Amino acid sequence: MPGSASDAEDFLSSSWMERRRVGYDYTNSLAAMVGEKHGVPYEELERFAKDNQHILEEFHKREEKGEIGFTQLPSTVEYREEVSRFLLKAKGKFDYLVVLGIGGSALGLVALQEALKPEATSPSTPPAGGVFPALYVVDNVDPSLVSSVLNRIDLNRTLINVISKSGATLETLANFLVFRSALIEAVGYQKHSRHIVVTTTLGEGYLFELAQKEGYQLFGIPLNVGGRFSVFSPVGLLPAGLIGIDLMELLAGAQYMKELCHSRPSMKNISFLSAVIQYLLDIRKGKGIQVFFAYSSLLRGLARWYQQLWAESLGKRLNRNGEEVFCGQTPLVSIGTTDQHSLLQLFGEGPNNKSITFLEVSHLPDQLAIEEEPSPHEMTDYLKGKSLQEVLLAERRATELSLTSNARPNTTFILPEISPFTLGELIYLFELQTAYAGELYQINPYDQPGVEEGKRTAYALLGRRGYGEKQKEIEKKMPPKRHII
Repeated sequence: MPGSASDAEDFLSSSWMERRRVGYDYTNSLAAMVGEKHGVPYEELERFAKDNQHILEEFHKREEKGEIGFTQLPSTVEYREEVSRFLLKAKGKFDYLVVLGIGGSALGLVALQEALKPEATSPSTPPAGGVFPALYVVDNVDPSLVSSVLNRIDLNRTLINVISKSGATLETLANFLVFRSALIEAVGYQKHSRHIVVTTTLGEGYLFELAQKEGYQLFGIPLNVGGRFSVFSPVGLLPAGLIGIDLMELLAGAQYMKELCHSRPSMKNISFLSAVIQYLLDIRKGKGIQVFFAYSSLLRGLARWYQQLWAESLGKRLNRNGEEVFCGQTPLVSIGTTDQHSLLQLFGEGPNNKSITFLEVSHLPDQLAIEEEPSPHEMTDYLKGKSLQEVLLAERRATELSLTSNARPNTTFILPEISPFTLGELIYLFELQTAYAGELYQINPYDQPGVEEGKRTAYALLGRRGYGEKQKEIEKKMPPKRHII
């Protein structure tokens, strides 16, 4: 088993990392398995990948110019050292950690926490011994959520990490103002700054200015790194470190995947090839929906993070030439085996407009063997001596075979284990896959104009200063009459 004690001595050696290397099986996306109507002929895949080798070369040039920042994060020492210094200073001082953020400022942390520290999520009391704080991620302005968190925590023993790249995110600021008022009431104005950490763009924005004025601890987000690509910056590293996730191992996994991808040609590059396959399945085979089917409840947060990454990066109206393209697969999160009993019927026999991306874990942390005796009935004899892990893997394999036999193209990412190293690999792999897919679609994967339009509309509806024209525009678009039953 990859995580066994026998290999502890060669931690992060080349052989240790190789045993934890993420794999990619794309067999069932090929025409040989699901037919030419729904799958990609291998020769076509090979030709297309080689013809687009220039994308890899151009991408590396843009990296060197500093146009693409997320690829530099795994090896950026200053962030790791800055975070490590704060972790030492904060150790043992807080029983609760409240993270205020939304989208890319929250989903990456949730992915890490649910996979690696599931015990840290929202307990009613601090973890036994108080080694690491209990984590609450507040990523919605739902008053019932905010109230429930405020009612559960002791603000005298709470650290609040507010995260917004712009420093002006509406939902994050609204929640922050509520928590800040409650904090000041609990600990007093003079002491409240010791309980607040701000992660934002340095030098600009409301949060930066407020932090400077009030003396809050500040962490920066690089200008050339978007929120959904920021897991390996202080956005993810600081709160992940506070709840006890091994940051060195996490970043080592990301760096390992970076080196694997950046040194390999198109047909051997896991990030590029997986992007090419999804692109061809979408554009040439009509698979406009990608089902991300994670076979472990621990990976639910990762699936939701990927959903945002893929959707917000690739769902674009215009390409780089300003032409209307309305491109992008719709990502749909499923968890195995749970969704075999809710969505699989649709996936297998409904419209054949989906590609399925499985996420399999070879060795889960808890095997839980099924006792051989006593057997309650001969009907369960086949389960004797099996583990729940074996049952889970058999269910995934059965789902794969069923979908393939129904001409539903599918691929599988294989994790040897769930650990900081493999999560680092997978997150970096998916970030790079998404960036490459953007180049294939010829769109900008780093902006979100549709989201920005929604923000401007919300500002106008709430009466923000400077949005008077937008208010008039909204009034003109309002229906003269509403039809409500």
